[in-house]
Amino acid sequence: MQEARTFSTMTPSLLVMSDWLTSLRVTRVVMEATSDYWRPPFYLLEGSFETWLARCFTPSSIN
Repeated sequence: MQEARTFSTMTPSLLVMSDWLTSLRVTRVVMEATSDYWRPPFYLLEGSFETWLARCFTPSSIN
C-alpha cells in the first residue's frame, strides 16, 4: 500500500509531516532541489531523518 499526502511549507504543516513520516518508520527522506522551496522542509526534517537533497536532472540540460 502506498499513501500520498500533500503538505504546505509552513512550520505547523511540516511538523505534521514529520510526525506522519515518523509514524510510518521512515528513516531517509530524499527531496528535489528546486529553487529555494526545498529549504524549509529540509532544515526541519534533517534533525530527525537521514535527509538527502537531489539535484534536478532533465535531458535538455545535456549538451
